[in-house]
Amino acid sequence: MTEKDKAQSKFIAMMEKTIQTAAAAREKKVIKAMNAVDSAGNIYSSEEEIMDAYAYETITDDERYRLLKALEYKNDRPHIMEDYLISLCFRALRLIDYDNYADTKERKSRDIRNAIGEIKRNGGTALTCGCPDCGVVIGEVSHEGQRHEYPEYAQCSQGRVCVDCLRGCRNQCKENET
Repeated sequence: MTEKDKAQSKFIAMMEKTIQTAAAAREKKVIKAMNAVDSAGNIYSSEEEIMDAYAYETITDDERYRLLKALEYKNDRPHIMEDYLISLCFRALRLIDYDNYADTKERKSRDIRNAIGEIKRNGGTALTCGCPDCGVVIGEVSHEGQRHEYPEYAQCSQGRVCVDCLRGCRNQCKENET
């Protein structure tokens, strides 16, 4: 595990803890601002509970109206600081994902260049995937003209491709033939 991976894992843990803490604080603030408590101290969290209490005449019509307004507030409330904090934490976590994706893409590109370079140093020619976005080395032709195909090699009606590209093909090349 590299230092970057260690730092990212600690940062992710810190962001997740911050999200949990902020979510709990947000919930407390929303419940307090809602004031969905009747005169007897009962807390209501759904419209059904309020309507049942009204049907059993444990709350008055005015309390029912106030409690229903409190539930509307919970659904349509304005954003508070904790909402923005949670949003920023999720953005930071997405940035880590983007960074890791870019590193993975760069590493894959470097591995492909190294494989092609190694084959050329040995006097051969690399066989690469025919897909424009892929470029994976799927075989080689030696300097004596012998063809050697790697386990990633597959054959499509349009030419040679890697197994992953053939799996994701969805018969596009067969549609183009007709």
